[in-house]
Amino acid sequence: MTEKINPTWARFGREIRRLRIQAGLSQAQLAKQVALSPAMIGAIERGTRTPKRDHVDALESVFTTNGALHRRWTDSLNSAEQPDWYRQVVTSEERATEIRTWHPFVMPGLLQTPGYARAIFSHGRPTDSSDQIEKLVKSRCRRLDVLTSNNKPDLWVVIPEDVIRSRVGGIEAMQEQLAHLLNLVESGTIHFQVLPQGVPNHAGLSGAIRLLGFTDKPPLAYCEHSAGGALVDDMDVVRRLSRVFSTVQAWALNPEDTVNLVKETARELV
Repeated sequence: MTEKINPTWARFGREIRRLRIQAGLSQAQLAKQVALSPAMIGAIERGTRTPKRDHVDALESVFTTNGALHRRWTDSLNSAEQPDWYRQVVTSEERATEIRTWHPFVMPGLLQTPGYARAIFSHGRPTDSSDQIEKLVKSRCRRLDVLTSNNKPDLWVVIPEDVIRSRVGGIEAMQEQLAHLLNLVESGTIHFQVLPQGVPNHAGLSGAIRLLGFTDKPPLAYCEHSAGGALVDDMDVVRRLSRVFSTVQAWALNPEDTVNLVKETARELV
């Protein structure tokens, strides 16, 4: 029977394999030290078995990662609870060399701070428990860190002026969000532009767009809807959405004027 590989646990498994090889251990040698079978070690490394906490405790005692392995396991556990479409998007983002994003209504998820994300999830998922909301917030807010610590893709973001002038989560949350945004721009993490108020009707009003570029395969587009989203590989659709992004980017303020507008908006938040 074909083994079913979970992408989230496959990433965790690759880290176990890296640590094992770094320690100079075979699967059999590691299995003996942690009281598991070699077959179980192999399954964990392939991502076909979900490691339990006591497995991770034993592995931590061998590799001595000062808690990093436990944190990675916890993050993987939270991520594995996400729906398939979400995991597919995250995996594709991690492999992309360029990401271009336009969102007409809110700050794109990759840029959201905890306070902003918490407000979005709390209003959008009113039946979820506070624990469920916090898991979603944590998962969303660590995605940019994962991207920038791995392949460092070129990130291009365009949003309307109304988004930075909104007060999602309240004044304090919005001040934190704008400060975070400025830090990302000034550190060179993202290329950011704002579409000013007063621009006539344009194709970007039809919805959010995320375009993913790769060096080893054709580009993809991610289209959001109220219940989630979908990756699109139809090249006609990808090209059409790419033209939409180029259009809103052409109407947007240049990067310097964008930064000045964000700073001005932050000062006006009282």
